[in-house]
Amino acid sequence: MSRTLRTASWVLAAAIAVNAVGCVQQGMREVKQELIESDSEGRNTVIDIKLEKYQRLAREFPKEPCYRERLARLYWMKNDHKQALSNLQKAKSLDPKNPKYSYFEGTIYSGIGNYRLAEASFKDLLENSDGKFTGPYIQLAEICLLQEREPEALQYLEECTKIDPAFATPHYYIGRIHLAHRDQAQAIEHFELYLRLGGGMYQDEVLQLLDGMMSKLRFHTIKD
Repeated sequence: MSRTLRTASWVLAAAIAVNAVGCVQQGMREVKQELIESDSEGRNTVIDIKLEKYQRLAREFPKEPCYRERLARLYWMKNDHKQALSNLQKAKSLDPKNPKYSYFEGTIYSGIGNYRLAEASFKDLLENSDGKFTGPYIQLAEICLLQEREPEALQYLEECTKIDPAFATPHYYIGRIHLAHRDQAQAIEHFELYLRLGGGMYQDEVLQLLDGMMSKLRFHTIKD
């Protein structure tokens, strides 16, 4: 039985646009390029400068959780998960009812493979909010799939489809679960629905899977 159920990845992207006209602009480009390149020890100067800025702000305004959250995100970008979680915990202590802190906490734990604490964070978010957004449910479904807890994953995925019927991603995962259990009819139904809803990062994979399944169905029809 296939176990190629994959999780959606979080992608961090930064875009820097610099117009180069004349010597002055060329000089500016070189300075900016130097800022974004890592040095010989792997430090990213832009992130380090931002860290210094928000560390200062956090000291000057110790009751403002947003600066701690920003520090957490910057440390996360540097793969310093210990500092990221430490600053996020301080943000949560200052604003305990803010759901985005629990969501980010769960994302960090999930990213480092601590699924137990990731699951606890996402469930805490749902318990302390109205539960009318799909993010925590899809994350919980992915965690369950990684641990081969497919019945629980299906419950979370079905909840996603109720909250947002136009959300394509749950149908990809539901289709993969049915395919793993050799239920091709249900797999095809959800894969086709995934494509009709706009697809996304799994579109090419789904098209290949559908082509393979349709070919087998046509073969059996001819054979019979």
